[in-house]
Amino acid sequence: MSAEVDSLVELGASLRRLLHQIKGELFRLSTEVQLACCEADLERAERVGRSLVALGSRLNTVSALRDVELKPKPARLSELLSPLLEALEKGLSSRQVALTWEWPAEEADLVVDAQVLIEIVSALLENAQLASGPGETIIVSAHMDDGTCTLQIADDGPGVPPSLADTLFDPFVTSRAGHLGIGLTVARLRAWQMGADLGYEPVSPRGTRMVLRLPHGASRCEARA
Repeated sequence: MSAEVDSLVELGASLRRLLHQIKGELFRLSTEVQLACCEADLERAERVGRSLVALGSRLNTVSALRDVELKPKPARLSELLSPLLEALEKGLSSRQVALTWEWPAEEADLVVDAQVLIEIVSALLENAQLASGPGETIIVSAHMDDGTCTLQIADDGPGVPPSLADTLFDPFVTSRAGHLGIGLTVARLRAWQMGADLGYEPVSPRGTRMVLRLPHGASRCEARA
Protein backbone atom coordinates (compact mmCIF):
# COMPACT_ATOMS: atom_id res chain seq x y z
CA MET A 1 0.00 0.00 0.00
CA SER A 2 2.85 2.38 0.84
CA ALA A 3 4.33 1.98 -2.66
CA GLU A 4 0.94 2.75 -4.23
CA VAL A 5 0.58 5.89 -2.10
CA ASP A 6 4.09 7.01 -3.06
CA SER A 7 3.27 6.48 -6.74
CA LEU A 8 0.12 8.57 -6.47
CA VAL A 9 2.03 11.33 -4.68
CA GLU A 10 4.66 11.37 -7.43
CA LEU A 11 1.96 11.36 -10.11
CA GLY A 12 0.24 14.32 -8.48
CA ALA A 13 3.52 16.20 -8.10
CA SER A 14 4.41 15.70 -11.77
CA LEU A 15 0.98 16.91 -12.88
CA ARG A 16 1.19 19.97 -10.62
CA ARG A 17 4.61 20.89 -12.05
CA LEU A 18 3.29 20.44 -15.57
CA LEU A 19 0.16 22.52 -14.99
CA HIS A 20 2.21 25.23 -13.27
CA GLN A 21 4.46 25.49 -16.32
CA ILE A 22 1.47 25.68 -18.66
CA LYS A 23 -0.17 28.37 -16.50
CA GLY A 24 3.01 30.47 -16.60
CA GLU A 25 3.26 30.04 -20.37
CA LEU A 26 -0.37 31.12 -20.85
CA PHE A 27 0.24 34.27 -18.80
CA ARG A 28 3.35 35.10 -20.84
CA LEU A 29 1.55 34.52 -24.15
CA SER A 30 -1.40 36.67 -23.14
CA THR A 31 1.00 39.54 -22.53
CA GLU A 32 2.71 38.89 -25.88
CA VAL A 33 -0.63 38.94 -27.70
CA GLN A 34 -1.58 42.28 -26.15
CA LEU A 35 1.76 43.83 -27.11
CA ALA A 36 1.60 42.44 -30.65
CA CYS A 37 -1.89 43.91 -31.12
CA CYS A 38 -0.95 47.30 -29.68
CA GLU A 39 2.21 47.61 -31.74
CA ALA A 40 1.01 45.78 -34.88
CA ASP A 41 4.17 43.71 -34.55
CA LEU A 42 3.97 40.90 -37.12
CA GLU A 43 7.20 39.24 -36.00
CA ARG A 44 6.01 39.12 -32.40
CA ALA A 45 2.68 37.68 -33.54
CA GLU A 46 4.51 34.93 -35.45
CA ARG A 47 6.52 34.05 -32.33
CA VAL A 48 3.30 33.84 -30.35
CA GLY A 49 1.86 31.53 -32.97
CA ARG A 50 4.84 29.17 -32.72
CA SER A 51 4.58 29.23 -28.93
CA LEU A 52 0.90 28.36 -29.10
CA VAL A 53 1.72 25.30 -31.21
CA ALA A 54 4.26 24.18 -28.59
CA LEU A 55 1.75 24.86 -25.82
CA GLY A 56 -0.78 22.69 -27.65
CA SER A 57 1.71 19.83 -27.46
CA ARG A 58 2.02 20.34 -23.72
CA LEU A 59 -1.75 20.32 -23.30
CA ASN A 60 -1.85 17.05 -25.20
CA THR A 61 0.69 15.78 -22.69
CA VAL A 62 -1.69 16.54 -19.83
CA SER A 63 -4.25 14.39 -21.62
CA ALA A 64 -1.65 11.64 -22.11
CA LEU A 65 -0.88 11.62 -18.38
CA ARG A 66 -4.45 10.83 -17.40
CA ASP A 67 -5.14 7.52 -15.74
CA VAL A 68 -5.96 4.65 -18.06
CA GLU A 69 -8.26 1.69 -17.73
CA LEU A 70 -5.90 -1.26 -17.69
CA LYS A 71 -6.82 -4.47 -19.49
CA PRO A 72 -4.33 -7.03 -18.16
CA LYS A 73 -4.04 -10.40 -19.86
CA PRO A 74 -1.50 -13.27 -19.63
CA ALA A 75 1.33 -12.84 -22.11
CA ARG A 76 5.06 -13.30 -22.49
CA LEU A 77 7.59 -10.53 -23.01
CA SER A 78 9.01 -12.27 -26.05
CA GLU A 79 5.59 -12.47 -27.70
CA LEU A 80 4.77 -8.83 -26.95
CA LEU A 81 8.09 -7.17 -27.69
CA SER A 82 9.88 -9.26 -30.34
CA PRO A 83 7.81 -7.82 -33.25
CA LEU A 84 8.60 -4.30 -32.04
CA LEU A 85 12.32 -5.07 -31.75
CA GLU A 86 12.49 -6.79 -35.13
CA ALA A 87 10.94 -3.75 -36.83
CA LEU A 88 13.30 -1.39 -35.02
CA GLU A 89 16.34 -3.51 -35.87
CA LYS A 90 15.75 -3.00 -39.60
CA GLY A 91 15.71 0.77 -39.23
CA LEU A 92 18.79 0.86 -37.00
CA SER A 93 20.87 -1.29 -39.35
CA SER A 94 20.86 1.50 -41.94
CA ARG A 95 22.45 3.76 -39.29
CA GLN A 96 25.00 1.07 -38.35
CA VAL A 97 23.52 0.78 -34.86
CA ALA A 98 23.22 -2.77 -33.53
CA LEU A 99 20.22 -4.03 -31.55
CA THR A 100 20.28 -7.26 -29.55
CA TRP A 101 17.74 -8.81 -27.21
CA GLU A 102 17.55 -11.83 -24.96
CA TRP A 103 14.65 -13.42 -23.08
CA PRO A 104 14.80 -15.72 -20.03
CA ALA A 105 15.48 -19.38 -20.80
CA GLU A 106 12.44 -20.32 -18.70
CA GLU A 107 10.07 -17.53 -19.54
CA ALA A 108 6.88 -17.12 -17.54
CA ASP A 109 3.57 -15.46 -18.24
CA LEU A 110 3.03 -11.87 -17.13
CA VAL A 111 -0.43 -10.54 -16.49
CA VAL A 112 -0.03 -7.06 -17.99
CA ASP A 113 -1.77 -4.56 -20.21
CA ALA A 114 0.02 -5.25 -23.49
CA GLN A 115 -0.69 -1.83 -25.02
CA VAL A 116 0.62 0.06 -21.97
CA LEU A 117 3.74 -2.11 -21.75
CA ILE A 118 4.51 -1.58 -25.44
CA GLU A 119 3.98 2.17 -25.01
CA ILE A 120 6.53 2.24 -22.18
CA VAL A 121 9.11 0.13 -24.01
CA SER A 122 8.67 2.15 -27.22
CA ALA A 123 9.50 5.35 -25.35
CA LEU A 124 12.61 3.79 -23.83
CA LEU A 125 13.76 2.44 -27.19
CA GLU A 126 13.23 5.83 -28.82
CA ASN A 127 15.54 7.44 -26.26
CA ALA A 128 18.12 4.70 -26.71
CA GLN A 129 18.21 5.03 -30.49
CA LEU A 130 18.45 8.83 -30.30
CA ALA A 131 21.48 8.40 -28.04
CA SER A 132 23.18 5.83 -30.26
CA GLY A 133 25.50 6.48 -33.18
CA PRO A 134 27.28 4.33 -35.77
CA GLY A 135 29.10 1.38 -34.23
CA GLU A 136 27.13 1.51 -30.99
CA THR A 137 24.74 -1.09 -29.58
CA ILE A 138 21.36 -1.16 -27.85
CA ILE A 139 20.85 -4.19 -25.61
CA VAL A 140 17.44 -5.37 -24.41
CA SER A 141 17.44 -8.07 -21.74
CA ALA A 142 15.02 -9.56 -19.25
CA HIS A 143 15.27 -11.82 -16.26
CA MET A 144 12.90 -13.20 -13.66
CA ASP A 145 13.78 -13.64 -10.02
CA ASP A 146 11.31 -14.96 -7.43
CA GLY A 147 8.42 -13.74 -9.54
CA THR A 148 9.84 -10.27 -10.15
CA CYS A 149 10.25 -9.49 -13.85
CA THR A 150 12.99 -7.02 -14.77
CA LEU A 151 13.40 -5.58 -18.25
CA GLN A 152 16.56 -3.59 -19.07
CA ILE A 153 17.23 -1.40 -22.09
CA ALA A 154 20.85 -0.24 -22.29
CA ASP A 155 22.80 1.80 -24.80
CA ASP A 156 26.47 2.80 -24.99
CA GLY A 157 25.80 6.35 -26.09
CA PRO A 158 27.09 9.43 -24.25
CA GLY A 159 24.86 8.86 -21.23
CA VAL A 160 22.71 11.27 -19.22
CA PRO A 161 24.39 14.58 -18.31
CA PRO A 162 25.00 14.71 -14.53
CA SER A 163 23.00 17.93 -14.35
CA LEU A 164 19.87 16.08 -15.54
CA ALA A 165 20.24 12.84 -13.56
CA ASP A 166 18.03 13.90 -10.63
CA THR A 167 15.27 15.37 -12.81
CA LEU A 168 15.41 12.94 -15.72
CA PHE A 169 11.76 11.88 -15.35
CA ASP A 170 10.38 15.39 -14.78
CA PRO A 171 8.29 16.88 -17.60
CA PHE A 172 10.13 18.99 -20.20
CA VAL A 173 13.59 17.93 -19.04
CA THR A 174 15.76 17.24 -22.07
CA SER A 175 19.22 17.92 -23.46
CA ARG A 176 18.04 17.50 -27.08
CA ALA A 177 17.07 20.53 -29.12
CA GLY A 178 13.62 20.25 -30.66
CA HIS A 179 12.36 17.67 -28.15
CA LEU A 180 9.74 18.41 -25.51
CA GLY A 181 11.20 16.04 -22.93
CA ILE A 182 7.98 14.26 -21.97
CA GLY A 183 8.60 10.69 -23.17
CA LEU A 184 10.20 9.44 -19.95
CA THR A 185 7.63 11.30 -17.83
CA VAL A 186 4.75 9.53 -19.53
CA ALA A 187 6.60 6.18 -19.50
CA ARG A 188 7.23 6.33 -15.75
CA LEU A 189 3.66 7.35 -14.96
CA ARG A 190 2.35 4.54 -17.14
CA ALA A 191 4.62 2.14 -15.24
CA TRP A 192 3.27 3.37 -11.92
CA GLN A 193 -0.30 3.04 -13.18
CA MET A 194 0.22 -0.66 -13.80
CA GLY A 195 2.07 -1.25 -10.53
CA ALA A 196 5.60 -1.29 -11.97
CA ASP A 197 8.66 0.88 -11.39
CA LEU A 198 10.85 2.57 -14.00
CA GLY A 199 14.32 3.76 -13.10
CA TYR A 200 17.63 4.86 -14.56
CA GLU A 201 21.17 3.58 -14.01
CA PRO A 202 24.35 5.10 -15.45
CA VAL A 203 26.68 2.73 -17.27
CA SER A 204 30.47 2.95 -16.92
CA PRO A 205 32.42 4.25 -18.75
CA ARG A 206 29.51 5.62 -20.82
CA GLY A 207 25.93 4.80 -21.63
CA THR A 208 22.49 4.57 -20.07
CA ARG A 209 20.45 1.69 -18.68
CA MET A 210 16.70 2.01 -18.14
CA VAL A 211 15.22 -0.60 -15.80
CA LEU A 212 11.54 -1.57 -15.71
CA ARG A 213 10.60 -3.74 -12.73
CA LEU A 214 7.30 -5.59 -12.57
CA PRO A 215 6.85 -6.76 -8.96
CA HIS A 216 4.83 -9.74 -7.76
CA GLY A 217 1.56 -7.86 -7.44
CA ALA A 218 1.75 -6.28 -10.90
CA SER A 219 3.17 -9.09 -13.00
CA ARG A 220 1.72 -12.11 -11.19
CA CYS A 221 4.26 -14.34 -12.93
CA GLU A 222 3.02 -17.83 -13.54
CA ALA A 223 4.82 -20.59 -15.39
CA ARG A 224 3.06 -21.71 -18.55
CA ALA A 225 2.48 -25.41 -18.87
